[in-house]
Amino acid sequence: MKRRGKQFSLPIELVAEFHSGVIRLLVMWWIQHFEENVTAEQMDEYYYLLVNENIMSE
Repeated sequence: MKRRGKQFSLPIELVAEFHSGVIRLLVMWWIQHFEENVTAEQMDEYYYLLVNENIMSE
């Protein structure tokens, strides 16, 4: 995206660290809650909600 001329308001390295941290956290949570039978599709939805929704205002 950066090579295509996309401008970012934050350093792209920071954005990458943020998303990789969220993904790591979700994988750890998924492993720890294995007995709850959460699907990969549900984890994908959780990721989307965490990074795209304003969950703190609910």
